[in-house]
Amino acid sequence: MTADTVAFYGGAIVLGAILGSAFIMVWRRCLPKPWARRFWASFAATTRALMTVDEVGSFARLYGRLGVSVAGYVGRNTAGLLLGGLPTVLVVVLAFPVILEAWGRRAPDLVAVPALAELTLPDAPVEEGRPVGGPAILQAGEHRLVIDTPDAPNAVCWNDGWCLVFDLLAFQVQRLGDAALPDIGYIAVRPSHGDGNPLWPFLSDLEFAFWLAFLAGTTGTFLLLGRSE
Repeated sequence: MTADTVAFYGGAIVLGAILGSAFIMVWRRCLPKPWARRFWASFAATTRALMTVDEVGSFARLYGRLGVSVAGYVGRNTAGLLLGGLPTVLVVVLAFPVILEAWGRRAPDLVAVPALAELTLPDAPVEEGRPVGGPAILQAGEHRLVIDTPDAPNAVCWNDGWCLVFDLLAFQVQRLGDAALPDIGYIAVRPSHGDGNPLWPFLSDLEFAFWLAFLAGTTGTFLLLGRSE
């Protein structure tokens, strides 16, 4: 394992754990556990009262009180999720493309997944045995496509659902409208370090490690805060 590999994976894991922990801390700040306990106790009491009240006016007052209480809970929960997730969104949108392209330049292979097309880099310079930079040429059926930045995650798609998935994952997407291509609906083109995680090629092993660390950070912080409250 090279020093670059250690640095990239170490940074991804630490960053993921910090962002996951921050997400839960901000969410819990917006929705404190004592406040949530009071909400659920009030919710249960008001619901029981609604089931036994006969007077229309009393029913309307209880129903309105319940609606206001639920709206407050939903508002606090939503605010916590949005504010807690904002740092992660900013990192994924602003930093991930730069990091993944830098990581891609260090990859020994460039692959197309699934292997439905011929992939070549005819004019790219060679660095450490692998053509880098680009552009790459992807021959998919009758389509000859240019991949301008092969060091970054790319996707060619002809299914709207898959195109949306790759857009959300910050791939550089080229859309085709050719129904003659296989039903799978996409070809992902990205550098490979021998990645083997279960979500490849949608996530590289580096991204997978980041999200696992994020999940560990959220879970660990949630449990620690639960014990302290």
